[in-house]
Amino acid sequence: MTAADIIINNASALPAYILLSSLLEGIIFQDNRGLLFFIVLCVNFIINILLKTLLWELPGSHRPNENATCGDKYGNPSSHAQFIWCFAIFWILYITQSNIFLNPVANILSSVSLILIAIIVSLSRVSQGCHTVLQVFFGAMAGIIVAIIAFFACKKLLMAK
Repeated sequence: MTAADIIINNASALPAYILLSSLLEGIIFQDNRGLLFFIVLCVNFIINILLKTLLWELPGSHRPNENATCGDKYGNPSSHAQFIWCFAIFWILYITQSNIFLNPVANILSSVSLILIAIIVSLSRVSQGCHTVLQVFFGAMAGIIVAIIAFFACKKLLMAK
């Protein structure tokens, strides 16, 4: 087993760690942004459930390997892909809009790192037989759309205070 195999096989757990860390950040540090981001991720999850419910009868909505330990039998859109792309795009927007790093190279490296993490998690879902490429693509697109809408809604909400 190569290092790449180990990374891809364990990447599926990353969304759970991200969700927990955003909740803990909000509670421990009493940071509204952490709690707001946790709410965004929960709304993203609810949207994924709604999409799976609406799309379950369409061809290609079932998992490619029904024997894989991937959850229920409906795989379209991929919830892991939707979650990780929502996370990545939301934080890329935050990093670039808030100039959190004074060095533009740090902004670029952070953004590229987030995209690479999203790609690794997405590829892990296909390589584990949990999703088709199309299911992961739809999940990624849904996550990107949710992230963009949520980011600008949160920005407006935080600026109102």
